[in-house]
Amino acid sequence: MIHLRLRVSELEAELREIRQQKKLRSVLTSPGLQAHSKAECNGQRLRFVIPSSAVPSKLTVASVWKAIAHNQNNERTRSERENVRLKLVLENQLRVASNLQKLLSKSTATRDIEKCIYRSKGVHTACPPAADWMNNHIFEDLLAEISIMYSEIDSMLAAISLAQSEGPRVAAKIFTDEHQDLRIEVLGNKEFPFDIHATGAAEINAEEGTIHENFILDVQLNKSSVRYRMKQILRRYVEKDRVIVIWRGYFDPIELSGTPITGAQFVAKGFIVVKRPTTSSGDASLVQTCYFIKPELSGDLTDSKNPLANAVLDFVLKSTAGNITANHQMIENALLEQMLNKAS
Repeated sequence: MIHLRLRVSELEAELREIRQQKKLRSVLTSPGLQAHSKAECNGQRLRFVIPSSAVPSKLTVASVWKAIAHNQNNERTRSERENVRLKLVLENQLRVASNLQKLLSKSTATRDIEKCIYRSKGVHTACPPAADWMNNHIFEDLLAEISIMYSEIDSMLAAISLAQSEGPRVAAKIFTDEHQDLRIEVLGNKEFPFDIHATGAAEINAEEGTIHENFILDVQLNKSSVRYRMKQILRRYVEKDRVIVIWRGYFDPIELSGTPITGAQFVAKGFIVVKRPTTSSGDASLVQTCYFIKPELSGDLTDSKNPLANAVLDFVLKSTAGNITANHQMIENALLEQMLNKAS
């Protein structure tokens, strides 16, 4: 831009000079001036003579302007191309900055979710697990049930139509089964542009294939919070074309927003299947998550009109759906962080 401004100033100066020459030529070639010059030539000697070469012709002026116009057109073309290049560079840098900002925002949001949903306080808390919860036989029973679930994983996928569903979604519902027992079911799908083994490793970051957990968990959702006493076991199975994580557990809500809860226990089981999506080519993985939760209520909580029972059921339903969404976000952040570390 500075070069163009200087060039415009030079051209304006040349234009003024050419206009002055044209005025001088018109004055010298006027009839009155020619007659006066002839009269003076008869009486005395002409004092000055302007050579014809000093007065530019119309053809010369036109050719000069043509050359100037041609040069300026070339300058403009080069400037426009440079502007387009710089604009593309700027847009690319802004896109990179925007992606990094989104990544940082997602990481911050995920850390906040982790504080709310995964705020585990361990067994050494003000409310330690009861003696029966410390019994290792519970873990043995849970592990046996996980082995059964693994052998039935394909039939379970087909039963809930999750095997044919690959679109991104999170769906949650509470219903009564054929025995008129309450059931909570939460499903979720999410596709990632990474191979199945990298995604499976980001899903459960543990060297061993089986994880035992016994802890107190505080979960906060909007303005409500629930404290759970939890015991669960998770196992990862790595196959050639998919990774499967299965869990079984029990969790008792013992406090809702400061109000003690008695007579409520939830039996939970679920799985995550990481496989290649049928609709994508190349390195891609589809994460399919499913929670099956059976509420076991006793005492006053068996009354369907009990507000405390309804509040607990609603909280479990919504927090489980939020758990799937948060888990998807943490997988995405972990995979992107690995990619950035490799690039650096």
